[in-house]
Amino acid sequence: MNAIQIGYAIDFYTNLTHTSRFYNIEKNKAMNDAIMKKIDSITDTAKQNQLSGIDRIQKFRDELYTLLKTSTTAATNIGLYNDDVTIDHINYPTDYQTFAALTVTIDNKTTYVRDNMTYNTRGPQLDCSFRKPNNKKPFFLEDATGVLVYRGIGSAITSPKLDYIKQPATFNMGAENQYINAGAGVLTIGLSYIAIELSVQNGVTYQPGTQFTAAVTTTLASGQVILASNTTTTDMPEKCQDELAKMAAEILLGVVGSFENSAFVEKETK
Repeated sequence: MNAIQIGYAIDFYTNLTHTSRFYNIEKNKAMNDAIMKKIDSITDTAKQNQLSGIDRIQKFRDELYTLLKTSTTAATNIGLYNDDVTIDHINYPTDYQTFAALTVTIDNKTTYVRDNMTYNTRGPQLDCSFRKPNNKKPFFLEDATGVLVYRGIGSAITSPKLDYIKQPATFNMGAENQYINAGAGVLTIGLSYIAIELSVQNGVTYQPGTQFTAAVTTTLASGQVILASNTTTTDMPEKCQDELAKMAAEILLGVVGSFENSAFVEKETK
């Protein structure tokens, strides 16, 4: 769905005939909050269920496949620990949000980097002969700018592959003052528009939410539209966009104290 179609879905679930009308900026905020809430519910569930490696990636692929990306940024060696543990660092990509999995190649063998180390257990693990990482079983810790990889000594890391969830696009329906009313010369031929209400251009009638390219004439015979470039829809998977609209409606209804309607919409998201 494009941003305007999602906006209409939010209006439907908030029941505009019986509740307050919300400005686009309010619907934008609610939708972006819903997106983050949805992502957190999936990534937190994966952690609570102690999913790792391919299991975690599969969970993300099922629910967040449009946000799953891979970075191949080279590892940087930052030193040794007690002469028998090598520490490398792999930077996050600029659009990084949530970790999925990390694999590296050491001595021409590719291995999964394990996340069974915490800042509290790092010292005891590195000092224990039986629990310390090696080149077959490297560990990692996340820091502010990337991941620290702890492994054995020897060859450098090659071909690192960091699978991650990227930051979602910021949803934006555009501002009300960007709406274009019917009139002569108000459109630009070749540009893409989205109908805000039933609109007619070049003899073609467009339903609300329909995206079209202005053709032949710059006149909008009737209705109201917005430039598609002034909107940004969500890049979450299509199958969960209706659920996101319900979650956004739930947030908006809760804000204005319409708790009965909010409870109904909440039930619909489960």
